[in-house]
Amino acid sequence: MERLMTERLITSLTNDTIKAVRALHMRKEREATGRFLAEGLKFIGEALDQGRAPVMLLVGQDARPHPLLDRAKAETLKSGGQIIVVTHAILEKISRRDNPQTVLGVFEQVYTPLEAIQPDAKPCWVALEQVRDPGNLGTIIRTADSAGCGGVILIGDCVDPFSVEAVRATMGSVFAVTISKASREEFLAWRASWPGSVIGTRLDATQ
Repeated sequence: MERLMTERLITSLTNDTIKAVRALHMRKEREATGRFLAEGLKFIGEALDQGRAPVMLLVGQDARPHPLLDRAKAETLKSGGQIIVVTHAILEKISRRDNPQTVLGVFEQVYTPLEAIQPDAKPCWVALEQVRDPGNLGTIIRTADSAGCGGVILIGDCVDPFSVEAVRATMGSVFAVTISKASREEFLAWRASWPGSVIGTRLDATQ
């Protein structure tokens, strides 16, 4: 009885909730909803460790019991989120993989405004302009996290850091690293008051 009260079973690929989750592969839908998709219990554990509970937790019918899954369910419900049990076929459709993770999470995107960044909080920050490849961006976010950087600032028309491909490449660091975005003009105006050194690089540099 308790499961019926806290978990909802969906078996249809045409269910509106499933359609909405699948639509998060599209940037316009992520921007419209302010949400994104993360795959796998490890990713969800990283989110929970950063105080981020999913607004929706999708659990495969064949998901094995695990203490972290129990924690994810408890924190999802505590924060007012939904737990939805789905079939393997639905997991395949959502993840677009033949061997999908058995646990998926839908999370709220978090961007930090430039003016809210505290330069002294960390020894270095990474600013990127017009990064086009989601895998590269995800790797940079993961590297920035490993190096102890304060965060990543995206300048201009960059790829979406909350795309499924970028999130996968972060290996969970998307939840640990501050992410900000700005136009070039906004960044240059903000950078004028930056108290530390600024080191720039470019692909065609010779020195």
